Amino acid sequence: MNLPVDWVENDAGETYSPADRMSIPWEDPELPVLVALFRTIRMILTRPGEFFQNLDTQGGLGAPLGFALILGTTGLLTSGYWQLIQLLIIGKMGSWLSLVVFKSFNIGPEIVVGMALLVPLLVVITQFANSLFLQLALLLVGGRDPSFGAAFRVLAYSHAPLVATFIPFLGGMIAGLWCLILEYKALVRVFELSSLWAVVALLLASGFYLMIAGFITLMVVGVLVG
Repeated sequence: MNLPVDWVENDAGETYSPADRMSIPWEDPELPVLVALFRTIRMILTRPGEFFQNLDTQGGLGAPLGFALILGTTGLLTSGYWQLIQLLIIGKMGSWLSLVVFKSFNIGPEIVVGMALLVPLLVVITQFANSLFLQLALLLVGGRDPSFGAAFRVLAYSHAPLVATFIPFLGGMIAGLWCLILEYKALVRVFELSSLWAVVALLLASGFYLMIAGFITLMVVGVLVG
């Protein structure tokens, strides 16, 4: 399988003036929402280097937040659907896993619907938190314009591969890896980091996220147990 040329070209890329920057369909108010959404997804997935090379880091947060909210919510709900189907299939085989999940934790339709309704809020919180962690990582490793807005826009548009979650069972893993590759590509292009420092920045941001998530989890468990 031949990858798009854009994936294998020199990471140094070319420089573009603001006037030469490509317009993002999702940020074009004259386009219908669905048309703008699918055009933007196609642009990111087929021409990622060009997209991020030309990404305006000062373009605002509203449009990318909407993009991340749609893709993130759809991706999480779709992944959850396939996992639920997988558990049901395992349950029919008489597996202990189904008994643990559905009986011990008493998971019923109300719980499933309630969790689904919380997904958009989780996506928004995660988007802001991860943007802050990425900004902190960029401030540590350096790079051009390590602002919160730039980090926010990069991470938001890196949600595009979540369309792969529609692939049964393996879609979540494929989407996660693809998002990671896009984020790496974006750090090299947008912030002009070397390949090594782009990887370091991603590891630092992930470390910050895991530490905070672990701390919050311990607090919640402590409150519930206490």
